Amino acid sequence: MSVVARRYAQALFSLCSDAKLRSKIAAEAETLLSWADECPDFTSFMSNRFLKDSEALAVFRDLSEKASFSETMTSFLLVMAEKRRLSFLTATLRVFLKLIDNASGIVRGKVTTALKMTKSDVTKISKILSHKLEKKIELTSSIDPKILGGVILRVGPYLIDSSLETRLSSLETRLKG
Repeated sequence: MSVVARRYAQALFSLCSDAKLRSKIAAEAETLLSWADECPDFTSFMSNRFLKDSEALAVFRDLSEKASFSETMTSFLLVMAEKRRLSFLTATLRVFLKLIDNASGIVRGKVTTALKMTKSDVTKISKILSHKLEKKIELTSSIDPKILGGVILRVGPYLIDSSLETRLSSLETRLKG
């Protein structure tokens, strides 16, 4: 994580004076990140060193208007474009979202299973972890058939891997001696 991304993220965070604005900016940040994840052209555009400042400013003005972004997010994007820092935008937005989570006492995690989990199962796991860690846990679930069975749980700095794949690998290592 770059120093530039952290500084810009902290600046954006400090602009969000109340919880309502903070949640709006967070939603806009998630929108921008999803565009970056889904559209390689958007990512290429942001990292293009030969892009003229005026072009970048025009694109982000139009983008902000069409997406109905807040004045705060629009200004932030335009400052990043003016300062030629668009290549740091996705990293900055990720750091910003982590700052919001920290301020809200939220820890994000991911639960991976071989088969699809129901929402109620994910919610139960989240509640148990929230109780144990004394923080609000928000989990996303993913499917990885390669783990064969069991579960891999990543929450903050913690990793619990009780997948069948890991257990079989561990057993194989012990048998080889």
